Amino acid sequence: MGGDATGKPVARQVFDLPAPQPPEVTEHRAHACRCAQCGSTTRAEFPEGVQGPVQYGPRLAAVWQPSASGGRWRLRDGRHLVAVTFPTP
Repeated sequence: MGGDATGKPVARQVFDLPAPQPPEVTEHRAHACRCAQCGSTTRAEFPEGVQGPVQYGPRLAAVWQPSASGGRWRLRDGRHLVAVTFPTP
């Protein structure tokens, strides 16, 4: 029961992925202020690497790139991949 003919235990391992977690979303806002004296407007800068209104972070890109390397992905495919991999409430 639990061992082989020599009495040594037999090992069996099961590898699985953890249950999907909701994605981590960070929103950055750049406020603008207008000077009452001269009328010029100054807008805050976004953090380095934040370039578009919506973009993927490095961890999500790491999941996406190996999957997408076999062919061309449409935006709809990307949305589906994110929805299935990272369900949101």
